[in-house]
Amino acid sequence: MDVLLTTSHATFTGNLATKPAKAKGASQGALFDDGLNLSQLIKRPTTPLAQALQQALDHL
Repeated sequence: MDVLLTTSHATFTGNLATKPAKAKGASQGALFDDGLNLSQLIKRPTTPLAQALQQALDHL
C-alpha cells in the first residue's frame, strides 16, 4: 500500500521526533477533575480511594 504524506503530516511527525513528550501521567494529576463530571454521570457523590479502602477493610 502506498502512503501519501502531506506537508502537515510531515511537520507533525517531525515535531513528534524532535520535541520531548510533555504528557502528564496520573501521578502528576492528569486524572484530577474537580468539575463533578463523574458524580453527575454516576448520580451520586464520588468516594475518595482512601475512604473506599477503609470501608472495605472495616467489613472484613
